Amino acid sequence: MTDLNKERRAWALLRWHDDVIDPWAPFDPHLAAAGFYTRAQKKRSDAALDQWDEEHPWIESPQLQAFHRLEAVGVFTDADYFSPSKARDQFYTKRLKQWEADNQRTLSTGSTSGVPGEGVKPRRRHRCR
Repeated sequence: MTDLNKERRAWALLRWHDDVIDPWAPFDPHLAAAGFYTRAQKKRSDAALDQWDEEHPWIESPQLQAFHRLEAVGVFTDADYFSPSKARDQFYTKRLKQWEADNQRTLSTGSTSGVPGEGVKPRRRHRCR
């Protein structure tokens, strides 16, 4: 069953955009019962969000990049979550520099053959979509 309240809200939003419906057209319960207004509003809204995402590409902060790198090399696991308060204190970039320095010493002594996790993509996405 279609929720007529949702359909009425979608119809009210669509009235501002005469490319979808005639702004003077009354609410049509038959179109609402078919879910026309909510489908049209969702399509219009999704297109606007896609355009926004295209014009404003998302760029990870250096702290989040460091967190992903530390996760990829096994310093952090799935049980560890990114903390904005730690990021504010530059925790992740400092920890990555420490890890790189420790690993460089290990590599120079020859106890390991390579850097684990190099080029591994993070398993978890931190951005809602």
